[in-house]
Amino acid sequence: MQSRWNDDEAARWAARVAAAPELGLRVYTSRLLGAEKTLVLHGGGNTSVKLRLADIFGAAQEALCVKGSGSDLAQVTPEDFSTVRLAAVRRLIELDDLDNEALMREVAVTIARAPSPRPSIETLLHAVLPFQFVEHTHADAILAVTNTAGGERIARTLFGDIAPLVPFRESGFALAKACDAVYREQATADTIGLVLLHHGAVAFGNSARASYENMLRLVTRAEGYLQAHGARVLPRDPAPFPPPDPLRIARMRRELSHTCGFPLLLRLQQGAEWQAYARRADLAALGAEGPATPQHAVFIKREPLLGSDVAGYARRYARYVAEAYPGTSPADLGLDPAPRVIVDAQIGVWVAAIDAHHLQVTGEILQQDREIKTRAAAHDRYAGLPSRAILEAEIHYGGFERRLRAGGDTAALLGEAALIVGPGEPAKTLAAALERRGAAAMTAPSVDHEGLQGLIGRYGGLDMLLLIDADEDAIDACAALLRLAPRGGRILAVELARSGCIARAAQAAKRQQLPLAGARLAAGAAITPMHADLIGRLCDPALAGTCPRVALEAGIA
Repeated sequence: MQSRWNDDEAARWAARVAAAPELGLRVYTSRLLGAEKTLVLHGGGNTSVKLRLADIFGAAQEALCVKGSGSDLAQVTPEDFSTVRLAAVRRLIELDDLDNEALMREVAVTIARAPSPRPSIETLLHAVLPFQFVEHTHADAILAVTNTAGGERIARTLFGDIAPLVPFRESGFALAKACDAVYREQATADTIGLVLLHHGAVAFGNSARASYENMLRLVTRAEGYLQAHGARVLPRDPAPFPPPDPLRIARMRRELSHTCGFPLLLRLQQGAEWQAYARRADLAALGAEGPATPQHAVFIKREPLLGSDVAGYARRYARYVAEAYPGTSPADLGLDPAPRVIVDAQIGVWVAAIDAHHLQVTGEILQQDREIKTRAAAHDRYAGLPSRAILEAEIHYGGFERRLRAGGDTAALLGEAALIVGPGEPAKTLAAALERRGAAAMTAPSVDHEGLQGLIGRYGGLDMLLLIDADEDAIDACAALLRLAPRGGRILAVELARSGCIARAAQAAKRQQLPLAGARLAAGAAITPMHADLIGRLCDPALAGTCPRVALEAGIA
């Protein structure tokens, strides 16, 4: 892995934080790390710098600036760092035990400057390491070396005393204690970091550049090992999957959503590497070992569904929970038993998520997981963590879907897909209104087989069909998919030019036994964002079909 350090760019970042140029450099190298997707993804990883800052009385005090929880390293700014009193945080390491909730309460009271983001769960780890700059990543190459049956032995030989090995511990107090103990007992003058089993790596140094490039040194060493053992190049299979059967995928999505308890979208992962992965002879064994890091389970669960038996997966998931917590159901822990990854040699690899953004996130997390497992299995046997450790991560780091669904009006259409058929600008305006309410939206001038195939590959089904002065034949083309919508399919006809499309659409909807609402604007009126928001409300499941015809005048307040 090549260094991206640039002296001129580093100087510009240092100048941007004139009162604390080291923080500017910390931001700069954090962004360099975040630019490498094989190091961190979607809020993962954390960085810090230790400074001497003046308090309100002008007295200098030691402070730790640590990246706030959830901030994206690739886009981080000085405001994304939380400043805490270093001595107060560091003293917590003297305790024998501390649960993570108590840890974060204690860290919170050490915040030296407000407003401040929530400090990282790894704040104590950063505080106890005796270097000005510290960085932690989930480096793919290192995980591909260590997440194996012989991983500990290989890592000790490969990294030696430049990066002593830390056994797996849950993030927070337990990991900080383990890192502190290993550093004190094993570090030498040559030590530049720590390798964390099933978690990644920590690097450090007394300059921003040294610490950043020390992380790259560790990653490069792991990459070299994989290359030397024929595990660097990923297998590819040029034979594409057959085009997805829209009704089969829509049925699967409906069952998945009903099992989950709320609508989910599906997306096909495409390409020669995915084709090779889906056809692996050892796929079941890889899946059963669990994800590359516990945090991956927040998005992709502990293992994928192989095939299409959603009910069977749900029963196994319930047993997985009950084995760890006897007498407890997934719902008791705020979890659901539906898979988020489906792998089938015939239909391909699919990810499930609550909205279009998290479809992208889940796909990228799964890609990282796939690459780590594939490389690990190429030089040894891939080995994951015990199932209890994965479940704990699902419980403690999950919950984003619940938070999104509690978003009120912005969550009304979460997990649902809309197809808007009509002219470009009006369709785009309506699509934006539906997306503001949580939907995933596609626009098209008309409906054809190829377009529906694309819709299925992108979202896995159809919940809402919106026609803007459009041909009612689209209703017949989409009816079967709409009938498979998890909360029931709906049709909305929007009439702009006195085209009579509402009346024609009503006849087609009646013939297909699907609910329809209509919205008519004054002749020649454009669909404004305000109109689009009002029209979008007619797509709510509770309202669809209750108003066979609704008139909206262009001048409405």
